[in-house]
Amino acid sequence: MTVIIIKEECHGFIGVADSVVHAIDFLINKNWLTKYTDVFRYAGNGKWIENSVEERFGTNWEQIIKQFCLEDFNNIFDGCFYFSEEMVYTGEG
Repeated sequence: MTVIIIKEECHGFIGVADSVVHAIDFLINKNWLTKYTDVFRYAGNGKWIENSVEERFGTNWEQIIKQFCLEDFNNIFDGCFYFSEEMVYTGEG
């Protein structure tokens, strides 16, 4: 069985989920991730642009980020949240 380990930059491990979508749900439901969460993107020439999640993705931000794969989520939220995929031993096989 594979799970998603959820880490936050300053707090380390904060949760585990059975999918990327459920990991994002966890962050939203526990108020770790809100429309006000800051995200950064590289603008070139050594400059970064800072926006809130809602400013960057719009009012439907929750639906948009729930479509991200693990790699995309980690790239967008680098410096804030990190997901990793880990195997869990279930005693089978």
